[in-house]
Amino acid sequence: MLIQHLDPIAPLASRAHGFIDQSAEWLIGALALHPGSRVLDLGCGPGLYAHRLARHGIQVLGIDVSQRSLDHARHIATREGLPTCSGSVTT
Repeated sequence: MLIQHLDPIAPLASRAHGFIDQSAEWLIGALALHPGSRVLDLGCGPGLYAHRLARHGIQVLGIDVSQRSLDHARHIATREGLPTCSGSVTT
């Protein structure tokens, strides 16, 4: 399911990546975010919005109930040299 969610052209993806890019840019402008701003991303999933904001120097704390999604988000952030958090889900 995560693979489908992340596929930028799959019809089962949550949103097309172009839409996510535009949405992140809109959030930055609408909320007057700037490098150093802090954002809480509740239900961050695999970090699709969090990564885009972090690339602009925005500090993002992502929270999700899916450990697999959080692991994926951390993996991508590490690969791209973005800051990561060491928190985890407890049940």
